[in-house]
Amino acid sequence: MAQINAMLLDQKNTSNSWQETTCRWLQSNKEVWKSWIPDESQCFPGFGLYDSVLEDFTEQRVNASNPIVCKACTSGTFSKALSDSIGETYICAPCAKGTSQDMGAATYCKPCKSGEYQDEIGSRTCKRCDIASYQ
Repeated sequence: MAQINAMLLDQKNTSNSWQETTCRWLQSNKEVWKSWIPDESQCFPGFGLYDSVLEDFTEQRVNASNPIVCKACTSGTFSKALSDSIGETYICAPCAKGTSQDMGAATYCKPCKSGEYQDEIGSRTCKRCDIASYQ
């Protein structure tokens, strides 16, 4: 409210039109009004940065030449927090060896159960140990 009152007072003191006054306020308060515009690359848990031109998940949004949006992480991946110069967001990271994730939009990978293993990254399921072998 204080900013609106300051703008109205500025218009009264300068006798400028409301358009000129508003334009001057926008130019001098870029950081304020830019925070009002949603950032499509600010992902929530379960989602990750996605390059909409390459149609693939990405791990960076700084200096990206293509539009970056958020998309649900796929099976075999999980949503991992990322802090960069823009702020906090999430990326989709592959599940590590010994883990899997069969659901999309996951926030963690599940460790393989007894009698199972996974020797590859980014897996949806764990493999069963062969007969006469163990984990």
